[in-house]
Amino acid sequence: MRAFVCLAGVAAVTACATPSQPLPPGEVTTNVSARLGNEFDLAVGQTARIAGTPVTLLFRSVAEDSRCPVDVQCVWAGNGRTILSLSASGVGTSEVSLNTTTEPRITTYAGYRIRLAGLKPATRAGVTIPPASYVATFEVAAP
Repeated sequence: MRAFVCLAGVAAVTACATPSQPLPPGEVTTNVSARLGNEFDLAVGQTARIAGTPVTLLFRSVAEDSRCPVDVQCVWAGNGRTILSLSASGVGTSEVSLNTTTEPRITTYAGYRIRLAGLKPATRAGVTIPPASYVATFEVAAP
């Protein structure tokens, strides 16, 4: 039993530490329209324009995914770290990193609060998530 637990732990660590490849500069797949104060999903490469604001959010990549697999019992939840490009007229572009578990989970940009609310799909032991399969849930709100 102890060997199984040890093997499961090793599998969880190796399966969860695979970062996605960053999006090449200028490559955007589709645009999503989002509303201020509502959660919305973005796949890697998608851009959200926040209605009624100057804010645009591009989900560039997942730089870290050490989240605990759903089929393994872990002592720590792990973390998913996303990379975003934020832009707004008159403010310029900023690249930020938001996390699922560790800080920062929220950032402020152009007077708006941007929060990472979740990262899908859930990890599974021994399964590598293809970079293009990630979908992050964000919320942009007035501070």
